[in-house]
Amino acid sequence: MHREGSKNEKTPFGLKPKQLKKQFHKDRPLNSAGAKRVLEADQKKTDVGMSMIRKAILRGVPFGYVLMDSWFVNGKMIRFILSLPGGKHLLGMGKMNGTKYKFQDKESTAKELCDRLSRKKKEKRNLSLHMVCIQVNVFLQEVPVCLFFYRNTSKGPWHFLVSTNMELTPLKAYQLYAMRWNIEVFQRSQSVFRIERLSFPRF
Repeated sequence: MHREGSKNEKTPFGLKPKQLKKQFHKDRPLNSAGAKRVLEADQKKTDVGMSMIRKAILRGVPFGYVLMDSWFVNGKMIRFILSLPGGKHLLGMGKMNGTKYKFQDKESTAKELCDRLSRKKKEKRNLSLHMVCIQVNVFLQEVPVCLFFYRNTSKGPWHFLVSTNMELTPLKAYQLYAMRWNIEVFQRSQSVFRIERLSFPRF
């Protein structure tokens, strides 16, 4: 669990004084689990994420991919995962923002790159996914990554995944990332379910 500070000193953490006063407070021993969670609540989410991955490795949890939403996908996280022992890979949702990717010695945003490749007729229909896909190898902050663009219809919005595994196919990348959404839905509903049809994972 995390909380984010506020630039307005009158509303710390986005709470008004009356709301802040109503918050539950408790004195905890510094070495207690509760005190450690309080400290984590004020740390950067990406730093805590990396700490969680280190703990998983120390506890012998086997995994090949770290699946994440667009919030965590950045150069620092990518380098961290590639530095892990055992050849771990990142697979995450990309964000259509100002982040620049280098393709053929030209820096472009994901949207600019996708539009450029679409105009060059690089789209391919994936019959298994019932989607239009574009796959392209680029560099993000000098690190090679593969981008997988997807859309359900010829005029629908594009979404994309970022992977450090350059050997993945659009189908395999989609199937792997879909596991993350299944887990998230399962945790929220606390019930077992089965996907009846393919749909792009939400982000």
